[in-house]
Amino acid sequence: MREGVFKMVTQGIPTTIKRYKDYQLEYFNNSNKPVSFKVQWIDDCTYTLKPNASAFLKYPQIPKNALLTVKITKTYEKGYTMKTTANFNDKTMVGEVTKVK
Repeated sequence: MREGVFKMVTQGIPTTIKRYKDYQLEYFNNSNKPVSFKVQWIDDCTYTLKPNASAFLKYPQIPKNALLTVKITKTYEKGYTMKTTANFNDKTMVGEVTKVK
């Protein structure tokens, strides 16, 4: 799950994720302008996402020290379920991600 192309739907909005070695691009709602994040794997089931400049342009309300932590809670042949938390709010997002490439 460390690299590849993934799809997920959050609150009815489709997102394509292209994850590479140490960064990922997220294309929200079929946009052709991605939001980018620096990826750091903590272990096989946990990684952090640090927003890059494109994320701050799209979401100026995000604090400069923003960090998202993604925990993979279950894996299966074509994807995984995950729980995402952030250091700047109390919300937890739970979702399913499907690997397409």
